[in-house]
Amino acid sequence: MKLTQQKERTEEDSSTESITTNRNKEVLILLDSNIYIRNKPDHMLTVLAGKMGRYNSKLILPRIVLYEVSKVTRTSQQKVLKDVFRVYNKTFLLADNNEIKAEAKRLETYFYECHYPDSIILAIAKVMDAVLVTSDFKLRRTAEIEGVQAYNVKGFLKNWSVMA
Repeated sequence: MKLTQQKERTEEDSSTESITTNRNKEVLILLDSNIYIRNKPDHMLTVLAGKMGRYNSKLILPRIVLYEVSKVTRTSQQKVLKDVFRVYNKTFLLADNNEIKAEAKRLETYFYECHYPDSIILAIAKVMDAVLVTSDFKLRRTAEIEGVQAYNVKGFLKNWSVMA
C-alpha cells in the first residue's frame, strides 16, 4: 500500500509543471468565474494580482465570466468590472469570436463534461494560449487533455516562477 501511495505521489509531483515565463514575454491569465465568486473574492484577486503584477502578465476577463459573476453575485456587470480593474488594472475584456465559438463547439462534442460556459472559457484559454486558473476539477482535467496549462489557485501560486 505504501508503494502505491508513493507511486501516486511521484506521478502527481511530475505532472505539476512550473509556470515559467521570460520577463519579456507576456503571459495571459484566465480566471474561471468560480475564482471571482469564492467567499472572499477581493482577497483572492489581491493575492493573484500581487503575484501576477511582478511579471509581465495580463488578466483576460471573458464576457461569459463577467455575466456568470454578475448573475451569481447579483451585482451589475459594471460593478464587477470596476472591482476587477480596481484590484488589477492590466485586465482586458474579451468578447467571443468565430474561432473561439468553433473551438468551444468542438470541445462540447468531444468532451461530455465540458458544457457551454466551460467550453467557451477553455476555448479562449486554448486559442489565446493562456494559463487557466479554476477550482473546477473536471475543467482542469479537460484542459490538461487539450494541452492547456490549468491550475487551481494554490497550484498556480505555488508553481509560478520566472526564468532568469
